[in-house]
Amino acid sequence: MVFSFTKVLNFLSNQTIKPSNIIIFEVTHKCNFKCIHCDIWKLQKKKELSIREWKKISKQLYEWLGLYTVNLTGGEVFLINGIENLIFFNSKLGIKTNINSNGVLINDSLAEKIIQYKTHAITISLYDLKNENNDFLRGVSNVQDKTIKVIDKLLNYKKQHNSNIFINIAVLLTKLNMPNIENICHWAKQRKLGVSLQSLEDNFERTDQILNVKKSNLWPEKHLVNETFEKINNLKKSYNIINPQNQLNKMRDYYLDNKKAILKYPCNVGYENLIIDPEGNVKFCFARNIKIGNILQNKIKNIWNSPEAKKERKNVNHCQKECRINNCYYTK
Repeated sequence: MVFSFTKVLNFLSNQTIKPSNIIIFEVTHKCNFKCIHCDIWKLQKKKELSIREWKKISKQLYEWLGLYTVNLTGGEVFLINGIENLIFFNSKLGIKTNINSNGVLINDSLAEKIIQYKTHAITISLYDLKNENNDFLRGVSNVQDKTIKVIDKLLNYKKQHNSNIFINIAVLLTKLNMPNIENICHWAKQRKLGVSLQSLEDNFERTDQILNVKKSNLWPEKHLVNETFEKINNLKKSYNIINPQNQLNKMRDYYLDNKKAILKYPCNVGYENLIIDPEGNVKFCFARNIKIGNILQNKIKNIWNSPEAKKERKNVNHCQKECRINNCYYTK
């Protein structure tokens, strides 16, 4: 991440700044998986924004920011009927759309639309090539083959339509799959896929049943951490691991419980990132989950410049959470 001191100084001097790193539409809390490390699927379901409302938000952001990149995430994005219409709408405006998904709901028709509608990137989560490990981590059975078939569908349509879409797999690093990381990266390289490595953390959308991941059976011993990241650093030289090296270094510190090494880096999410949740609530950070306004009650530009936003930016400066190892901390 390039920390923008100029941007911060401009904001403090009341000059106009805008989010420039990550804009996220968290389109749903619904999920068809029951991942062992996550409890978003346990959340009480509430009324969520419609596709029509998301389109209005896309246009409002476009009128404020001009061209931008948005990440669609959940829950599971493809549980929302008509989500492909939002992708198409964004494409018509010139907005780049990235999608995060577990993939299993993507049928032939939807796979082709994802390519035809000029999606910028799609990241499919695949935690291991060992079926038993993948099923255990995802909380549902027999999904590995379905996930791989969907990835192959997307690759076929990419070739058929001569598309420039980036297709990646997301791999959550745990004690179970760390020994298999080389095989996973090799499998991805054969298919010309990017590999996005993710850290195991306490779930951001917490219920009253919180899994302390550092005390769970998913947390790796220090010797395994050192061995794994030595492999990863070597693999990055010839495999498409899309995490920048400085992020990988911080992830290693995180797994070694070197909190001091992580917190020495300032967090800039209050000046860079913008998240809108399924109910229209606006926030800077998943981990803090502090709402600074609601898109149904106020314009996004006004929320961004509101007293609530300014207060939260100050509070972020004192945050002691370790989530600055995450992808949202790094400019793509």
